[in-house]
Parts: sequence; structure tokens; C-alpha cells
Amino acid sequence: MDCRDTTVALWPQDDYAPAALATAIEQVLAPFATGRNLRSASILLKPNLITATNGHLACTHPQVIAAVARYLLAQGAKVSVGDSPAFGSARS
Repeated sequence: MDCRDTTVALWPQDDYAPAALATAIEQVLAPFATGRNLRSASILLKPNLITATNGHLACTHPQVIAAVARYLLAQGAKVSVGDSPAFGSARS
């Protein structure tokens, strides 16, 4: 992927209910997945956790990561979740 070919999608969401998130994720990601074969694609989701001890500082709600992962898995992708803490060590 060329770094100059970047798309950003914003979608208003009232809550983190799994069913509502599944619908929102489908509406946001389906246009990007159309025409692409995600089967066996390796995809890393980076949630911006910031720190292991202060979860309230996370930039991405865990339900959003779970919903995106479920969508990608349903498309046949191999999904990993990984991050680099901004404070402390990776061990913590």
C-alpha cells in the first residue's frame, strides 16, 4: 500500500453495544473490503493502549477493537492485536 493512498473514516457512535458496533464496523469497513480478498491476509490492529495500568487513557475502546477483529476474522483474515506502551516497559 502506498502511504499517499490513505483514507480516514469517521462514524458517530452513541454507545459500545456489540450489536450497534457490529453494524457500524460493517458500514465503515465494507467499502474498503469490497473487491479485496482478505482471506489469509495478516492484519495487525493497534489499539493505542498507552499504558497497562491506566486503561482509561486508552485511545480505542476495547469493544471497538473486538468488533473490528470479529469483522476481519469473518472475512477470513488472520488478525493480531499489538501495541507499544507509551509509558513503562512492554513487560508491564
